[in-house]
Amino acid sequence: MERLSATVGPDYRPRNPRKGPLYRCVRHHLPELEQAGTFKRRIEKQILARFLACGDLHRGFARIR
Repeated sequence: MERLSATVGPDYRPRNPRKGPLYRCVRHHLPELEQAGTFKRRIEKQILARFLACGDLHRGFARIR
């Protein structure tokens, strides 16, 4: 039986959602959308806020093997 290697392969690249264009757009325009009253349901604002929190290791992470 093969053992799973604890080392990271050469193809692994950490994901950084904060460098993407969607993250920058949401971060930039979220205050405008809130001020304009664009959100009809509370869940819409919550989803965008959770998206902005994505990638912050202080808020937790998942380890998958």
